[in-house]
Amino acid sequence: MMQDRTQGIFLQNDTSSQIAVADNAFVWLDAIKLPNATSLALRSDSNHTRYISLREVPHLERITNANALPLVVHVDASDKLTALHIEGPIEHVDICWHGGGYTHSCASASSQVLLLPVHEVDSHRELIGRFDAQALIILFAIDGYPGPTELSLSTHAQVVVYQLAELKQLSFTGERTALVEIKNCQALAVVTGAGECIQLYASGGQELLISGNWREVALTSCRSKALTIEAAATLYIRGHCAIASVHLPELLMVVNESPGWFIEGGLPEVNESTLLGLQNSLTSLTANDKAAEASLVEKLLGAVRQCSRPKSLYHALCLLSLMAEKLPHYHEEILQARRDLAKQANRWQFERDRETDAWVADLELWHWFIAHNQQSANTFYLNLLTQHKLAQPAQYALVTVSLKFQNELILQRVIRTYNKALITESKLLLPAMKGVQERLWLAFSSLSKKTQLLLCKYFLISVAKEELHLAGAKLLQIAPHETRITAMHLANLIPERKALYLAVAFSAVAPSASEAALTWVTKPTVKKPEKCQHLENNWLENLQWS
Repeated sequence: MMQDRTQGIFLQNDTSSQIAVADNAFVWLDAIKLPNATSLALRSDSNHTRYISLREVPHLERITNANALPLVVHVDASDKLTALHIEGPIEHVDICWHGGGYTHSCASASSQVLLLPVHEVDSHRELIGRFDAQALIILFAIDGYPGPTELSLSTHAQVVVYQLAELKQLSFTGERTALVEIKNCQALAVVTGAGECIQLYASGGQELLISGNWREVALTSCRSKALTIEAAATLYIRGHCAIASVHLPELLMVVNESPGWFIEGGLPEVNESTLLGLQNSLTSLTANDKAAEASLVEKLLGAVRQCSRPKSLYHALCLLSLMAEKLPHYHEEILQARRDLAKQANRWQFERDRETDAWVADLELWHWFIAHNQQSANTFYLNLLTQHKLAQPAQYALVTVSLKFQNELILQRVIRTYNKALITESKLLLPAMKGVQERLWLAFSSLSKKTQLLLCKYFLISVAKEELHLAGAKLLQIAPHETRITAMHLANLIPERKALYLAVAFSAVAPSASEAALTWVTKPTVKKPEKCQHLENNWLENLQWS
């Protein structure tokens, strides 16, 4: 044994079977060529970290640490023939073999480390069973031993399985395992068990099944083509990925950190049946069961956060709207989920056949916020509507929902914005909105006089000249006073239609309903000139909340 000026100790060519190092000053120990050593005892009254390096110690079985010195351990296991049990605390351990190595650094020190050749597992099962979650087991195969095709363990400890070329099935029985790391096991097909985290590096055959219940699954540079996970909360994809098909839990969150991997429709989504089931659970929720309510809300918001593509956005908005209606005391959380949903969606688009319904659900959500004085929602929705140009499905939805909730304030602002654009800019028909016009017409008689005046103005200026007399006749039937006032006003504003508006204003007798059928709603409309294209895109800019 030699000691140098850097507080290091060289231990070399010692043929003893039991070796003890008791020195308060040493910082590092380099043990080389100890052919007969089976135990190494470390003792020191100073508790600073010791750095231990072991090479050519084929039969070393145990390192005792009487004073619980913090250790950093390097082991060259190229010729290791037996298990090595190291007492901790161990802050860092790295192992190297011919052609590779393993490094393990933990946020907290390991209580003990067991470096275990896989052919000795059976003789160490009792020890493995006693390990706690801070212990670390590293399994490997010695040169010349191919390793098993199946392996079963029962332990709370952290387990590393390194380069078992023949291993196809790995199972963990008993209680939850703290951590499982599987590295360079390229034939692995099935992992069964339950635990906190399972991480695979360059492991897995063509098909990989991760069975049981794991909180977190992480795959790094795994070449499996088909992946099945039975139960987990989060899946991380890193490095090169070759997965072509997946079968994953509906509420699994995927964090894709692989730069070149994407499967169209392959990433897990909360499907329609799951969301409808959650809606049914919310509908049947008992008002007095606060514990069940809190648990359900957590599930509902968790499901919404995973709806990022057109197929699922509609259902997410329906779910949030129902939540806002039934659980107003969760409005802050619901609004935050709505904001998060807008951030994570790659493109805010809906399926074409669901686009109008999706806008209706979203704007109903807004109105539930308004009904409970959630003022911060107004800025969000007005910005959203302006940002997305309020295309025709959104126009229809905004009018429809305003009528449903009897919110004439928004309705008046919408119609006033239309009227201003039509009179001061284009004086021609904006894109046809048959459904919007029909709904406005059906609701006309139930609206306030102020709203009726605005609608009279909208109907009289939004139609082509040849259809104006039909629209005027219909309006005179149900609101003659408002129609005449509006027609006189428009005669002064729009000179090229002055005669037509005066004819409406001075009509003595309203025609019958059959003669005044509102055919102008269903006829083709006048094509909008290019100069007016910007009106459709910016029509909501003046729509402000007050």
